[in-house]
Amino acid sequence: MIRNYIKTALRGFWRHKLFTLINVVGLSIGVSAALIIYLIVHFDLNFDKFHKDGDRIYRVVTNFTFTGQPVYNSGVCGPLPAAVKNGVTGVELVVACFRMLLPDVYIPQEKARPTRFKEQPNILITTPSYFALVKYDWVAGSAKTALNNPYQVVLTTDQANFIFRGFRLIK
Repeated sequence: MIRNYIKTALRGFWRHKLFTLINVVGLSIGVSAALIIYLIVHFDLNFDKFHKDGDRIYRVVTNFTFTGQPVYNSGVCGPLPAAVKNGVTGVELVVACFRMLLPDVYIPQEKARPTRFKEQPNILITTPSYFALVKYDWVAGSAKTALNNPYQVVLTTDQANFIFRGFRLIK
């Protein structure tokens, strides 16, 4: 019975090639559009949901016009965090973050030349109050003392394993 339905459908498709092509193209465009819309909405609704108070965290960016062209910048000028902290009411905590653009990272070693890691992405220079704003699970150390002194660093487990391979890491 099903075999007869398939034969009849294939004969109809063969007789009406143009309409079959239009229907298949329309169906594929519709399914693709629905999939893209789903992915966009899913991304927007799940972005940064791992933060405890994510609905109370705001990021300030810069949008300005330069020689008639709009310019969008992910950062702000250096004095703005202090000005917001002192001059805007209702702000509980201000964290200044500066992203380094592809710096080289050196790891000193005792008897050899320092190990050099070129172009490490996503290096962020920030203040100790960053960990009061954004909560993370710590493998070692503490959020309260992590950035109190100069030349301190906080690494993810994957990045620490990459940089310090050959060393025994705390788990």
